[in-house]
Amino acid sequence: GEAALAKLEGMFAFAFWDGRERTLLVARDAMGIKPLYYHAGAGTFAFASEVKAMERAQICPLTLDEDAVDSFLSYGAVIGPNTIRKEIRELEPGHLLRVNARREVTEREYWSLTDATAETSPFAGTFEEAASFIRERLEHAVSSHLVSDVPVGVFLSGGVDSSLLALLASRCATSPITLLTVAFPEQEFSELPYARQIAKGLPHPHKVVTLSATDLHDLLPDALAAMDQPTVDGINTYVICRAGADCALKVLLTGIGGDELFGGYTTFVKVPRLLKYGTKYGAGLRSVAGLLAKLPTKNPVPFKKVADAGELGSLADAYLLQRSIRWRRDKSSSGIAERLQGSIESFESDFQRLAALELQFYARNQLLRDAD
Repeated sequence: GEAALAKLEGMFAFAFWDGRERTLLVARDAMGIKPLYYHAGAGTFAFASEVKAMERAQICPLTLDEDAVDSFLSYGAVIGPNTIRKEIRELEPGHLLRVNARREVTEREYWSLTDATAETSPFAGTFEEAASFIRERLEHAVSSHLVSDVPVGVFLSGGVDSSLLALLASRCATSPITLLTVAFPEQEFSELPYARQIAKGLPHPHKVVTLSATDLHDLLPDALAAMDQPTVDGINTYVICRAGADCALKVLLTGIGGDELFGGYTTFVKVPRLLKYGTKYGAGLRSVAGLLAKLPTKNPVPFKKVADAGELGSLADAYLLQRSIRWRRDKSSSGIAERLQGSIESFESDFQRLAALELQFYARNQLLRDAD
């Protein structure tokens, strides 16, 4: 039953029918690595791992969720628990549903990042002891994901997180693994030299797939067809996974979560600064940003966002402004900000709060969903 969830580790989304109790248990993993969607209507309950599957099942008339469309246009992805369809909901990470024989549905949270960190004592050791502890945890996570009865690959982009992942996978692997790099003819977009430098020191084959602009254009129809919900970054993930499939790789490890946990994004620097100056200078900062947005710059979007922003009342406000691809403060975005701010209040530092925001917003709604 539900007690088993505390013993599970890793990614999962499942439904279990209890014949004695005549109840259905539906659960999703703590971080939301695997997706799960459901519809609970009058006398009807349905679930699937894709919104498309539920659309094709024609379980009920479906309508477009305008808030979901707005979140896609604002952040590049549909923000859960909404989906692109009003009648279909996302089961949130760390949540479970129970459905009884009368089709009554109850939902509850069985795990949260806030509770999990609250139950953990602050680390009191030295820097070296902390590094050793993190190394052990990373090795455990990587070795667990290497358990497979099919060929395993590691996506090696040349960045810090994927390079570390390749090194750990090489240390933990009990059978050959393949290092995969997707490269581009344009040198300014390619990290191939860094990837080759790492691969050269490892005893595993390194496959390089070079894609031209024409190749990417030709892949677009298949990428869009494979997309479940609209996302601006999903095509990148599709290209990488397609390259892995062409190399006969059924399992491909990536470094998703590294930047979120260890402060690899510029948001860790820019968001506190944005909140500080937005609070201190307010309308003056927005006026200056409006003028800069009109100048012939390479990317006027950041200035335009700041110019259009209202008062920044919280770290979550500043984070959403930084993460947005266009800014329009309305009831929907205010609700997202309030929910996110409430989830990070218990953390002690801005670094911890931003790590939690990246995991619960960007990774959950975009990176993990696209990777599935």
